[in-house]
Amino acid sequence: MKFLSWVNKHRILSSFTIAFFLIGFSFGFKVKESQALLGFGGNIYYVGYCTCSENLFVVVGAPSPGVYVYNAESTIVDMWYMIFYEGPWVLGTYFPTIYPVSACWEYVGVSCAPVPTSGVILEVGTSL
Repeated sequence: MKFLSWVNKHRILSSFTIAFFLIGFSFGFKVKESQALLGFGGNIYYVGYCTCSENLFVVVGAPSPGVYVYNAESTIVDMWYMIFYEGPWVLGTYFPTIYPVSACWEYVGVSCAPVPTSGVILEVGTSL
């Protein structure tokens, strides 16, 4: 009971003390960097059709090379809509995927097989 009566008498002092400790502890916690959204960009080298999954895979060159999946339902295309052609430059964000859980499936012989890709494109803009 003595502590509660002290808090009532010194409300301003106790408020500053609690705020100081909360701010101090918040800087002490380490937050792990998230790799949820990554950026990519470069020249489009090749655009292929994923026959089983009905979307496209786009091979992008330097400076951020990789194979990325374009999905018409989830990808936002900005600017010139030249994602379907070889040659234009692209810049955008993608969500990385794990190899067995690929978004692009290609018909191989009698069944479908996953195409190893870097991830699924979330938003992309192109040049002319």
